[in-house]
Amino acid sequence: MTPEKLAIIGTALYGERWQTPLANDLQVADRTMRRWLAGESPIPESIAAELLALFERRKRTLNALTDYSINALNHTIMNVRTNSLFAYDGAGRLTLRDPGFAKPDEMPAIADGAQEALRLELQRDPRTKAYWVDRTSGRMTATPAPHTESSPWVEEQEYHGYNLQAVQHPPVWQVNIYITRPNMIPPNPFDMPASSPSKEAALADARRRVDRLLGTRKLHGIEEKISLGGRITTILDELRRGSSGVYTFRLGEKTIKGSRDLRYFVNVVRGNSSEQFDISKEDFERLRGMNVPVGLHG
Repeated sequence: MTPEKLAIIGTALYGERWQTPLANDLQVADRTMRRWLAGESPIPESIAAELLALFERRKRTLNALTDYSINALNHTIMNVRTNSLFAYDGAGRLTLRDPGFAKPDEMPAIADGAQEALRLELQRDPRTKAYWVDRTSGRMTATPAPHTESSPWVEEQEYHGYNLQAVQHPPVWQVNIYITRPNMIPPNPFDMPASSPSKEAALADARRRVDRLLGTRKLHGIEEKISLGGRITTILDELRRGSSGVYTFRLGEKTIKGSRDLRYFVNVVRGNSSEQFDISKEDFERLRGMNVPVGLHG
């Protein structure tokens, strides 16, 4: 236990005026507390266990700093109040994935609280450390103790500065998108993870989502060959063919996050499935002139 860590925990437990309340709860003199903080006396090893017990007792009333949600399947821990997201490995090391709404001066205490929350959870249930997929049964199973690094069912990729984390949840793969720097455009927190039976397809979907975030998604010409329902055709051909009984076309425009520019697209619905194709403003106006309805805004 270092003086710096003691100060972080004390502030998290009691606020700015924490030294006297913490000294009282630890049953030590104020002078002893000051000597620990100044580095004049070593902090006894037993203090760490006592502080953990204090954390447990104060947990219900300190949701702002100690209310965490741990997801053992994708190795993440989130601070509920700020949406600060951390990833952890089998050795219990934390990596900040997304600061969420936390202020910079809050992050040291939040990170320390996440570390303690993870530690407590590992003590309660060692299976939180890591899981692997039993290929024969398709079930998630706790890894053997020696397994401390990334699980074989997790794969990470970097794409345009974003971290794509593919996790297998039989029978599908899901890909979560994380920012790696505070000034990046964050993905919509209400979007479901990219999901597909194929890892490659799920990653491709996640890359398309990043492209949309950055406003760099490929523009499709309405006379360009595309695949619809397994048939090679074009948007313009289908409209001229009057295939409204098979497809429903609707135009949309959305503001690109972090920009004043608009994104134009055509949404093609076939039965219970739909697909969007980004188009140029000129093609958008051209289709609108052909009486294709505009119904998607954002």
